[in-house]
Amino acid sequence: MLDHLLILAEGGSHASEGVSPFLVGGGFFVFFMILLGITYLFSGLNQKVVTKGDEVAHREGTHAAGGSAPHQH
Repeated sequence: MLDHLLILAEGGSHASEGVSPFLVGGGFFVFFMILLGITYLFSGLNQKVVTKGDEVAHREGTHAAGGSAPHQH
C-alpha cells in the first residue's frame, strides 16, 4: 500500500512540478510519529506505578517518604 502511495506522490509531483515524493513520505512519517506520541501520552504507560505501600500511606494521610502531616481533602 505504501508503494502505491509513493507512486501516486511521484506521479503527482511530475504533473504539477510540486512536492517531491520524499517530502510526502517525510510528512507521513512525522504525522504518524505525532500520532504515536499522542497515543503514548494518553495510554497511561508513562504514569508512575503506585505500590501498595504508597497507596496505604496516601489513604492514611501520610507520605511513604516519612511525612507525618495528614492531608486535608
